[in-house]
Amino acid sequence: MNATLKQAAGASLQKIFELIVNSGAAIQPGEFIEKLESWAENSPDQLMALNNFERFLSTTPNIASVVSDFGKSEKLSQDFLRIVSTSQYLADIMVTHPTYFRFLFSPVGIENQLNPAALLSEITRQVSIYGEASHKTDYIRRIYKREILRIGGRDICGRDELPGTTLQISQLADSILKSSFEIVTEIFKMKYGVSPPPVSCIALGKFGGNELNYSSDIDLMFLYSDSEDSQEISEKANYFVNQLVKLLTSESPEGHLYRIDLRLRPDGAAGSVARSLGSAITYYESRGELWERQMLIKARHVAGEELVSSTFLNHMRPFVYPRTWFENPIDEIPRMKVRIEAANPNELNVKSRRGGIRDIEFIVQALQLLNGGLKPEVREGNTLIAIMLLGKNKIISKQESSLLTDAYSFYRLVEHRLQLLLNIQTHTLPSDLVEFRNLSKRCGYKNERRFRNELFGYFDRVAGMFDSVFKIDQPIERSEIEQLLEGSLNDERTKHVLENYGLVKSAESYRNTQFLSRGVTRAGDVEFPAVVTKAFREIAPALFEDMKLTVDPDLTLRNLARIVPTVKSLEVFYGSLADENFRRLILTLCSKATRFVDYLTVQPILFDLAISRDQLLDRAIFVSDSLGTPLLKEFNELKLGMLYLLGEITLHEMEETWTRFTETLLTSACDSLFHKNKPTIIAGGKLGTREMSFLSDLDVIFILPDKHKAMKPAIEKKISKLQELFLDENGAQVISIDLKLRPEGKSAPLLMTESEYKVYLEKRLSIWELMAMTRFRSLSNDQEVMNLISHALQNFQLTRDALKEILSLYSKVIQSKSYFDEIDIKFGDGGIFAIEFLVQALILKDPKRTVAFIPASVPQLIDELRGIDFLEEAAAEEIKESYEFYRMIEFSNYVSLSKTSHKIPHDEAELASLSALLDFKNPTEFSDSLKSRMRHMSSLFKKTIQDLQADAK
Repeated sequence: MNATLKQAAGASLQKIFELIVNSGAAIQPGEFIEKLESWAENSPDQLMALNNFERFLSTTPNIASVVSDFGKSEKLSQDFLRIVSTSQYLADIMVTHPTYFRFLFSPVGIENQLNPAALLSEITRQVSIYGEASHKTDYIRRIYKREILRIGGRDICGRDELPGTTLQISQLADSILKSSFEIVTEIFKMKYGVSPPPVSCIALGKFGGNELNYSSDIDLMFLYSDSEDSQEISEKANYFVNQLVKLLTSESPEGHLYRIDLRLRPDGAAGSVARSLGSAITYYESRGELWERQMLIKARHVAGEELVSSTFLNHMRPFVYPRTWFENPIDEIPRMKVRIEAANPNELNVKSRRGGIRDIEFIVQALQLLNGGLKPEVREGNTLIAIMLLGKNKIISKQESSLLTDAYSFYRLVEHRLQLLLNIQTHTLPSDLVEFRNLSKRCGYKNERRFRNELFGYFDRVAGMFDSVFKIDQPIERSEIEQLLEGSLNDERTKHVLENYGLVKSAESYRNTQFLSRGVTRAGDVEFPAVVTKAFREIAPALFEDMKLTVDPDLTLRNLARIVPTVKSLEVFYGSLADENFRRLILTLCSKATRFVDYLTVQPILFDLAISRDQLLDRAIFVSDSLGTPLLKEFNELKLGMLYLLGEITLHEMEETWTRFTETLLTSACDSLFHKNKPTIIAGGKLGTREMSFLSDLDVIFILPDKHKAMKPAIEKKISKLQELFLDENGAQVISIDLKLRPEGKSAPLLMTESEYKVYLEKRLSIWELMAMTRFRSLSNDQEVMNLISHALQNFQLTRDALKEILSLYSKVIQSKSYFDEIDIKFGDGGIFAIEFLVQALILKDPKRTVAFIPASVPQLIDELRGIDFLEEAAAEEIKESYEFYRMIEFSNYVSLSKTSHKIPHDEAELASLSALLDFKNPTEFSDSLKSRMRHMSSLFKKTIQDLQADAK
C-alpha cells in the first residue's frame, strides 16, 4: 500500500477506535483495531472496507451492541467487511437502514435463501396497512433493499453459487411484480369502478430465464384477453400497464424498483404497451423475426392472468421450435452477433465482445432452435440449465458443455461484481490497473494475473467454439450496405463505405443511417420494430446509390432522418421507396428543399399530402376547408416548389400558379370583408404581372366606385383590418399585404374614390408611380379604373428629366441596400431591379405602342419589346437569361437554404450548396459568373437609359 492510502487507512482506523471507545462496548478497543486492520487488508479493498465500517458505526443507533457483536464473532466481522468492500451499494443500504444489519446477520437472514411465497405473503399483508399507493410502493422499495442485501450478502460471502443468486434475484422481481399488480388493480378500480381487463405479464430475457443480474433491466410483455376485444378494453389494458410501469420505475426518497424494458414486445417501441392475445399471436406467426424466436425461448408467465400467458406460450411453441427450418439460424445468427459487436466494439465489454456472454447465449439458443422441434427436452429458458440439457442430449460434447458452463458462470460472476459495486448496469471491465486488481479480488482471486489469464482464456475458447458451431472459417464478408448498416464507425471499412456514398460528415451520417435503419437514438435505444428494419434494408442499396448522386448526400440523409418521425407507417413508407419515381420525389425533397422538410417536421399533417404523388404532382392549386391559411400556404409552396424541382413545370409556370393561389386567398378574404360594397382591387408588382415568388408580398391598391362614395370611411376602416385575416394563431404574418403603391404612397389614405383617382392621375403622378403602373391589373374585372390607368400611361411622354429621375431612383435603391461586400441579386447593382427598371423605362419610351403589352411578366415584355425593335436580339436574350438566373437563385435561397433574403450567403457550406444546386463546379466559378453577369446587366441598364436620353427631349 502506498503512503497516501496507508495514511487514509490510518485515519479511518483512528475514527473507528474513537467510536468504539465512546460507545462503551465491552471489548478491548486496541486489540479489536489490530484485528480489524488485518481483516481489512485481506478484503478486496482495504480503504473501502474501513471507510464503510466507520460510516456504518457512525449511523447505527446502538454502537455498543453492534461493536460487541463484532468483537464476539470474527466470522461476522469478516463477512461484514467482505460485503462492504465488495459493494458500495450494499454498504449504503446498511448505512441508510441500520436495522437491516440485524436482519442480515440474524438466523433468518444471510443463512437462508429468499422464500418467494413467504415474501409475497409478507408484502401483501404489510401493504394492506397503507392507504396511499405511494406509501405501499415505498414499503416495497424498502423490502427490495432488504432482500437484495440478503441475496448480495449470501453471494459475496460464498453461501450461494451463480444459479442460486440469479434465481433469488428473479424471484424477488416476481414477488414485487405480483404485489404491484394488486396495487395497480386498486388504482384501476378507483378510476373506473370495475376490475381491470384480464392482463397477463410475461417475463423475457434474463428475467424470463430466472437469471437476472443485480442491475438488469426487466424485460416484459403485456397481453390482454381478446375474448371481448374492443377499443375500450384496449385503452383500459394500456392504462393498467402504464400505471404499473410508472409504479415500478418512479423515483422517491426510497429510490426506485426497476428499469422496465418493453421494447421486445410486438412492433417494439412503435407498438402498444399492452397487446391483445390474438394480435400478438398473429404478429409472430406472420411477421416474427429470428431474433424474436430467440427472445421467446426465455418467455414465461410471471404475473396477472395466467390463462392468457399459457394460451400465448402454447401458440408460440411451433413458431419458436419449428420442425423444419427454411432459413437456418446457423447462417443468420453470426451476422446478428457481428452487428452487436459493431455497435459496441469495446474489447473490455464482457457481454458483447467476441467470446463473451452473448456468444454463449447465441450458441445455446441456436442449438435449441435447431433441435427443440424434435427434442422438446432442450426447451429451457435458463442458460446454464439449457447447456446441461444440450450436453445430456449429446447435441454438444461433455467438453463443450463444461466450457460453456464454466465460462458463463465466470462471466456472470464478473458481471455481478461490476454491477454490485455501485448498482450500475455495466458490463465493462475497468481499464485502470488498480481497479482491475480490485475487481479480481472481488471475484475471489488473490493473483490478478491468474484472473486475467483465466478471463481472456475463456474469451478465446468460447470464440473458437462459436466459430465452430456457426461454421465460420473466415471473417463474415459484408456488402457495402451491410457494412454501413451493421458496421461500427470505429471500423475503417465503415468510413470507407460512407466516403464511397459521398457522405463526408461520417459521424453525423453514420448516426442518421442507424436511426433510419433501426431507430437508434443518441442514447443508443432501438426504437423501430424488426419489420421496419427489414423494410429499410431492402431499399437501402437503391436509396444510397441514388443519394450519392444528389448535390449534398450528407444533407439529403439528414433531412430524410428528420422527416421519418412524421411518417405514420414506416414499413409502408420504406416499401414505397422501392418505386423509382417515389424515391426520386423523396430524395429531391430532402436534397433540394430543406424549407419544405422544416414544414413537414413541424406539421406532420402535411406529410400525408406530400407523399401522395397524385396530389403533389397535380398542377392545380390545392384548396381545402379542412386546412387553415398557414397550412394551405405551406402545402402549396411545397407542391409547386416540388413540381419545379422535379422538372414537371417551368419556373414561370410555378410563379404563375403561385400567383393564382395567393390571388385566390386575397379575393376570398376581400369577399368576406367587404361583401357587396367591394372596392376595385388593383394588383401591382409581381402580383400584377403574375410572377410572384414565395417571398413576394401582395401589392394592391383599392379604388372605390363613385356610387359607393358614402361608404368610404367604413370601407377604409375594413381595409386596415385586411392584414389581420392573414395572421396565424401566434400572430405571425402568413402573407403580407403591401399598400405602399397607393396614390401619394405609404402616408396617404388607404382608399380613393374613382373620381379622386382620376384627378390624381391627371395632375399629381410621379415617375415611380408610372413605372409601377406598367404592372397593374384589376382583380375585380373593373375596366373603368384600368382605362384610367391606360389613359394616364398613354398620355405620358418620356423626357430627359424623367430618365434622370429613373437613374436617381435606381441609385437610391442600390445604395440603400448595399451592405459591406454582400451580393444582393434583387437590390444590388445589376440585379433584378436593374432589369425591371430597364424594361419599365422601355415601356414608357412609347406607351401608346407598348401599353397593349401590359400587364405581363418581365420575360414576356422583353419578347414584346424585342418584337418592336426596342431591344436587340442578343441583348434581349441576355436580359431574359439573367432575369431567370436571378429568380432561380431567389428560389434556391428560399427553398434549399431556408433564406428569406436575396443575398448570396457568406457561409462556405451554404455557398457551396447553392453553387452545386445551380450546376456550378465550385463556389468560385458561381461567384465569378454572378458578379460578371451583374456588372454586365448594370452596364446594359445604364446604356439603355443613356440611349433613351439621347432620343428624348
